[in-house]
Amino acid sequence: MPVRRQARYVESSREELNRWLARELAGEPVEIATPETDLSAELKRGLAFVRRQGRNRGERKRRG
Repeated sequence: MPVRRQARYVESSREELNRWLARELAGEPVEIATPETDLSAELKRGLAFVRRQGRNRGERKRRG
């Protein structure tokens, strides 16, 4: 993944991420982010999804 460490953060450009993802998907053209994409909203949505998945996994373990 094309990221660079900047102190305690990592950064990349949309173009670098799009090129990397296209290579990972065997050359299929994709866009993961456009200039209009609200990246902080997408990050919050992704984190909420991951948290829900973790909670669901924990509930299944307790029931099983």
